[in-house]
Amino acid sequence: MKKLLFTALMVCLTMTAMAQYSNKTISIGVRGGLPVSDAYSDLYSFSVDADISYHTYVYENFMIGGAAGYGHVFGEDISIGGLNIEVDDYQYIPVLASAKLYAGTLLYLGLQPGYAFALGDNQEGGFMFRAQAGFNITENMDIVANYQNILLDTAFPTVNLGLNFYP
Repeated sequence: MKKLLFTALMVCLTMTAMAQYSNKTISIGVRGGLPVSDAYSDLYSFSVDADISYHTYVYENFMIGGAAGYGHVFGEDISIGGLNIEVDDYQYIPVLASAKLYAGTLLYLGLQPGYAFALGDNQEGGFMFRAQAGFNITENMDIVANYQNILLDTAFPTVNLGLNFYP
């Protein structure tokens, strides 16, 4: 009984502490990028992705949340010894946890670990992470640069630039 009361008290205190930073945000992000590894930069030309994320403050300058979306990396047509090969596009659904740390009111750094679920036939998903830096352009829009990597048989990194919109 004491453990139950103690747990209930801790939950109430935690919720009270979090209530003072209860600004919740939903954002829609769109990005374009380029593959940067030697293994993939000849096979894929560029990438686009979009996601919806939700964050809540757990401290005055620290937010946690999650994101899910859709990503598409466009395959190239390559020629090997006179043989033309069309590389299939890589499509995935990222499901990510998310953390943002604000340095002041305009600039933030973020980290998003998670998993990329592959959508194409004979394609594999893998652990995924994004490291990002964002800058608030207006109250309803950020510009974001990130490094994203999906760990398949080898690393599949891209660098991206995009916008986040806060409806």
